[in-house]
Amino acid sequence: MKLKRCIWGIVAMAAIVATVSCKKDDTNGSVITTEITSFYLKNDSIEGLEDIIFTIDNDSNVISNSDSAEYGLRVDSAWPIIGSGAMGSIVIYHGEDSLYYSREDTMYLDFSKPVKIHTISVDGEQDRMYTVNVKVHQVDPDTIVWRSIETQIYEEDPTSEKAIYVGDEIKLLVVSDRVRCYTSSDAKNWEESEAQGLPTTFNADMTIGSDTRLYYGEGDKLYSSNDGATWEESTLTGIEIKNMLFYMDGYLYAYATMEGEDCIARCAEDSTAWEYSSRIPTRFPVTGAGVCVENGPTGKPRAFLVGGRDAEGNLLSTLWSTEDGSYWANLTLGGEWFSPREGVALVQYAGGLMMFGGQDANGICEEDFQLYSPDYGLTWRTPDSKALISIPYANKYYISPITLSDGFIYLIGGRRNGEFAKSAISGVCYGSLPGFIR
Repeated sequence: MKLKRCIWGIVAMAAIVATVSCKKDDTNGSVITTEITSFYLKNDSIEGLEDIIFTIDNDSNVISNSDSAEYGLRVDSAWPIIGSGAMGSIVIYHGEDSLYYSREDTMYLDFSKPVKIHTISVDGEQDRMYTVNVKVHQVDPDTIVWRSIETQIYEEDPTSEKAIYVGDEIKLLVVSDRVRCYTSSDAKNWEESEAQGLPTTFNADMTIGSDTRLYYGEGDKLYSSNDGATWEESTLTGIEIKNMLFYMDGYLYAYATMEGEDCIARCAEDSTAWEYSSRIPTRFPVTGAGVCVENGPTGKPRAFLVGGRDAEGNLLSTLWSTEDGSYWANLTLGGEWFSPREGVALVQYAGGLMMFGGQDANGICEEDFQLYSPDYGLTWRTPDSKALISIPYANKYYISPITLSDGFIYLIGGRRNGEFAKSAISGVCYGSLPGFIR
């Protein structure tokens, strides 16, 4: 498309000599500029186009959007709305075309490639040539881009391990002839320290973390640490802890015995006084469940427990949820959406839940390794190819999952046929995903 009016624009420019240069106007003393003062794109048929916020850099003469537009947004048919002060004329160079710009005339241009905008002064000394770069996400925001981070975090042969995100760092507890804590901020570079103050019966699988501390309970003892290396022991009364379950909204939760009854008990983080929270529901996992505690569909902190074994040792295919630790809902009641399994990794993802791994009653890794629930546990299915792990990664169980608010998922460690993986991979979403909230 070539617009012949470019010549007429130059003629018109000569008629308004007094208003085009970036010099002082003798009639009123004002300074006239060829700078562009505002810019946006418009097309009533393309929703979201006008929401793109552009920054105008008048030093480099570049107009661009710092936040990329959403994936798939069309910018190939956009009408530029250019704001300026008193300016003579504007010419847009669009491919091989040179187009005289008038704000009153609709012109739809292709901004999928850089577009030049020439603001012209009469004396030829104040001209500017702007470049417009419109950035659009090139990856579907629902796509997780996976990569291997580390293949050998440690060398020892452990009996248990668990990674927990606490205090803006990943703490990986590894139990072998002694307990070691590996600390990292990126899952690639790790610092080793020996953990002191834990019992010889310590099982890393039963460790939980709050925002600032790690916790392990056993019998009438509760152990806590803020760095994973130095642990403090507290003696409890009126409770026998069998397994730590999770931390939520200021409380520690555990499977325990109180006054001769097995129950779910809780304790405020800054206290040692445990209280009865709820009975143990039928087919509730007391060990081996995948746990995720995040802001749920209601916006409130919510705990989800998937798979695991009940108090009788039965392997489960359930998903339980609670907002207060007292009332529990079995979200899979009435349907078996996945086979019974334990050692599942569970994360909140894109307005739903995603699970990784798990083993069956024979210790075999499940074939449906990765499952997604768009409705927080009511139904489960294999996610589409955009979210599936796309790098070589053997099925495992007891993987430690960590999700961060910037869209990263870390899958650390795990076991297969009794062998520990000692590795870490990450997946990142390049869009804003509901659910990645700490």
